[in-house]
Amino acid sequence: MIVVDSSVVLKWYIPEAKNEKARQYLASHVEGKDVLSAPSLLFFEVNNVLATKSAITASEGLKIMKSLHDLDLKIVNFSFDEFKNALNLAKKFNISAYDSSYVSLAEKFRCRFVTADKKLYNRLRSHFTKIKLLN
Repeated sequence: MIVVDSSVVLKWYIPEAKNEKARQYLASHVEGKDVLSAPSLLFFEVNNVLATKSAITASEGLKIMKSLHDLDLKIVNFSFDEFKNALNLAKKFNISAYDSSYVSLAEKFRCRFVTADKKLYNRLRSHFTKIKLLN
């Protein structure tokens, strides 16, 4: 299992340079080689970027959200204890509660966490050895 955050997932849908590695994770999931996981927050983050930070139309955004939904990612709804852990991680590493949710999930599953967020990676890399920067 691999936890991916919205910075990786958005590279599947928004044309830009340097998205090939992100698409390799997607292909591996679709082919059944790896299971990709994320907190349910992923859908809200992707939807928000599509709505407010991209030139994508509403109808294109809906197609992307449908495609994302249909990928059958392992989506996790957090329990109170998982929220508590995410809050503690956010405070400890001075990161957003959104970002700490992905880290908390990767800790829970003892798996790799992949992000394209260099700032987040730099904050966590010396403490969380299973983080990988998509570059």
